[in-house]
Amino acid sequence: MEKNKNTGTLVRWNDSKGFGFIKTEQDSQDIFIHITELKHMKRRPVINDTIHFETETGSDGRNKAVNANIKGVDSNQQSAKEPEKANPKSNPSSFPKLVFIMVFMLLLAYGYKYFTENSSDTSDTQSVITVPTKPDY
Repeated sequence: MEKNKNTGTLVRWNDSKGFGFIKTEQDSQDIFIHITELKHMKRRPVINDTIHFETETGSDGRNKAVNANIKGVDSNQQSAKEPEKANPKSNPSSFPKLVFIMVFMLLLAYGYKYFTENSSDTSDTQSVITVPTKPDY
């Protein structure tokens, strides 16, 4: 697979499917690009973005863009010096889940305590069931 560095303009983009085509001055055919080649960018591409990319010829003989960047758009990747810190606010749905689990555990503990206290009380007492008999005539 041969790789060449190129620059082109995004001329078509299907955001729902995550792919589009880049027009370059060198190639007569548009170059296919998939969103996975731009997943490290801070935003999704839009038509008329200038894209820097390498081309790779696939097994089907068609060129596709790889290692792509959008001109003027920062990358999401952080430098090796600054590892990403865990942000507890990054997942706002974790707090309600935690509260639900704590309430569930408290109810479970209360139910267990209630069941064990009441089951030991009934073992000490005997229940007598009286069955009415038919009178003799």
